[in-house]
Amino acid sequence: MNTMDCEEMLSQQVDGVSVYLNFDPALLQVQALTQPNNLLPAVIQNQFDNGVGHVDFAAGAFSGFPSGAFDVVQVRFIAQAVTAPDTALTFNASLPRRTDATFGGQSVLTGSTGGTVVAFCYDFDDSGQVDANDIAAVAAAWGAVTGGPLYQARYDVDHNGIIDVVDVMRVAARWQFPC
Repeated sequence: MNTMDCEEMLSQQVDGVSVYLNFDPALLQVQALTQPNNLLPAVIQNQFDNGVGHVDFAAGAFSGFPSGAFDVVQVRFIAQAVTAPDTALTFNASLPRRTDATFGGQSVLTGSTGGTVVAFCYDFDDSGQVDANDIAAVAAAWGAVTGGPLYQARYDVDHNGIIDVVDVMRVAARWQFPC
């Protein structure tokens, strides 16, 4: 399961935000949309369509307008398949589903950046699920660095050039995940 936070970072106040996100429904399915705070309490739209790969969320405020960096909506995805590193999440920029931030009826959004979701299975022994053997394989490579004799890139799951506790914990977090 992967979670994505849609965050606003604006230097001025906003009274409305709309988030229209596109994703590949063959690879990802939305499990839930959550408003992580009450900064924009008037929720106008809060829906997703896993058939076409859309998230549609809009909310506003009538007073106490937020500014700065804050989360607008949290999207929880479930991977339907092991995904490639380029499994894109894109913000829709055209009407009628235009991602925007407004104040006083005017757009104050200067840009939006999409992202990617990567779902790896970490079933290194091809048993059909992540198990103790997979965790042990990563742990056995502990301390190996890029270019070293024990380094295997597939065990460096965070791609930082060293196999360490983060890699072991990420594999362990997928315990019994079917592949």
